Amino acid sequence: MVDQGKSTFVTGGPGVGKSTFLRGFRKALQLKWPRFGEVVVVAPTGSAARTANGQTYHSFFGFPRDYEVQRNDPVEEAARLLKQERFRTIRRRLAFVQALLLDEISMVAADKFDVMCELLRQSRSAASPMCLIYTFGDFLQLGPLAGGFLAFTARSWRELFGTSMLELSLVHRQSDPDFVRAINDARYGNCSPAVMALMKECTVTDSQYEELRCTVLHLLPRHESVERHNSECLLKLCGAHPPKVFVAADSVEHDKDRNPDLPLVDLSRVSVYSRNAALVDCVAPSRVLHCVGARVMLTCNQYLALGLYHGSIGAIASYKADGTPISLSLSEAVLDIGQSFGPGMVNAAISRVGDKRRMYVKSFTGSRLYADRAALAFYRDGLRL
Repeated sequence: MVDQGKSTFVTGGPGVGKSTFLRGFRKALQLKWPRFGEVVVVAPTGSAARTANGQTYHSFFGFPRDYEVQRNDPVEEAARLLKQERFRTIRRRLAFVQALLLDEISMVAADKFDVMCELLRQSRSAASPMCLIYTFGDFLQLGPLAGGFLAFTARSWRELFGTSMLELSLVHRQSDPDFVRAINDARYGNCSPAVMALMKECTVTDSQYEELRCTVLHLLPRHESVERHNSECLLKLCGAHPPKVFVAADSVEHDKDRNPDLPLVDLSRVSVYSRNAALVDCVAPSRVLHCVGARVMLTCNQYLALGLYHGSIGAIASYKADGTPISLSLSEAVLDIGQSFGPGMVNAAISRVGDKRRMYVKSFTGSRLYADRAALAFYRDGLRL
């Protein structure tokens, strides 16, 4: 692939080593382009970026918080962004890229992928060749975070990759052949006898589940189910002692991604009501209850340098003298996926655990296992390299 110098889409089912391949391929590309910033790895989420040893595409491309495409034509949208003062340094960064590796492509919306390609193209001179773009992921897993069309429908997709793909097929995460067969069937939305047998084998009784309920990480499809489960388990963990409470200390500051062409706002004139209104959709709650044994999840990418990212999970093992909690890493999972509602959700949940002996099924509904029809057609008709 390095010698061919051709943009490529690398895909495959869960556990085939796409991320491992990406990391190894990155090292090979860096032998060809050793200068910092010539080979770049990006991903749509902090956890995916951490796995790929990269950064989020939002931060690399300079997209503002909650960025949404403003123009239907990606050429016009990229030009609009590059006219902004803050994109001067971003343009120089993009012009230096020789190879961009984009992981978890299934979670990137088509319109944003087109804008990224246009930003790379418009940031270099007309005489300079376009950088190589390598995408990694599986369109039969979870789709774009905020909805939108899958990236293979983007205007730039066929220009870059045609209808071809490099598909990895050897599963490394799981070793049990029946488990592997069930995961492969689930990937294509096929609730096969292998899937049903796996679900039956891993289903726990009510009494068995009670032992797992507050000790093993749960995978649940709906926010309200997550909130209810967390509240019930926290009260059980705390016992007779009331849970400790962390209260958010909210303040107002200028957005680092703001348009510098606009005048600064007088922060002292921002009322507490305006501040609270802006926090309505904040993922992090204003009050966090906790105690020894409670699981916690980080909901920001502020501490990537420490190896912590949005989605990092731990459990409070003890408290320091000043009340600071200590976290430990976790494994295993309870699958409570009977109310899954989107394509690829069941597939993603089943494939997260490497050993089926550490996967506990609380609920499963066969009719909720399905794949995106457009993605199925894309894989059916695509050419394998």
